[in-house]
Amino acid sequence: MNWNHKLFFKINGLAGKNKFLDKFSIFGGRWLVYLLVIFYSISVLFINSTDDRFFVAGVSLIIFVLSWFTAWIMSLILGLIVREKRPFIKYVNQVKLSFKPLFENWKSFPSDHAMTAFVIFFLFLQLNIWLSLVILPLSLLVGWGRIFGGVHYPADILGGIIVAGLSVFITSFISLNLVFSLFTALGL
Repeated sequence: MNWNHKLFFKINGLAGKNKFLDKFSIFGGRWLVYLLVIFYSISVLFINSTDDRFFVAGVSLIIFVLSWFTAWIMSLILGLIVREKRPFIKYVNQVKLSFKPLFENWKSFPSDHAMTAFVIFFLFLQLNIWLSLVILPLSLLVGWGRIFGGVHYPADILGGIIVAGLSVFITSFISLNLVFSLFTALGL
C-alpha cells in the first residue's frame, strides 16, 4: 500500500469516533464548497468600495466561471488519464463511508470539490490577501472532509489544488492580456 492509501486510511479511520469531528468533517466535505461559491459571489461586491464595484464584481464572477470551467476541463482530462476508483469502491468493506457522493462512480482523481474550493481561494488571493487567509482553512476543510468521508484520497485533493492553481493562473493571465490588448486598441 502506498503513502496515499496509508494516509487515507489514517484519516478515514477517525470517522465514527467523535460526533463533533464527524459533523464538522462531513459538513466540510459535503456542503462547504457550495457555501464558498455563494460567499465568493456575494463578497466580490464588497471587496472593492469604488463606484465601479459592480463592474469589478462582474469581471470577478466572469473570471471565476472561466477559471472553474478551465479547471473542470483539466480535471476531466486528468480523470480519464489516471482512472483511479474512489476509495469506498476500491476498498468496499474497509472504508467508513460518511456520505455518498452525488456521482458515486465518478472519477476519484482529482477532487472536483477541492478544485472548486481552491479556485475560490486562489481568486481571493488575487483580490484580497486577508480574506484569502480566512478562505484557506475552509478550502482545506473541504479536502479534509472528502478524505474523512471516504470519497477521495489525499492525492486527489492535492491534484484538485494543483488544477485550481493552474486554471486560475492561466485564466487570469489570458484575461489580463485581453484587457490590456483591448485598452491598447482603444488607445487608452
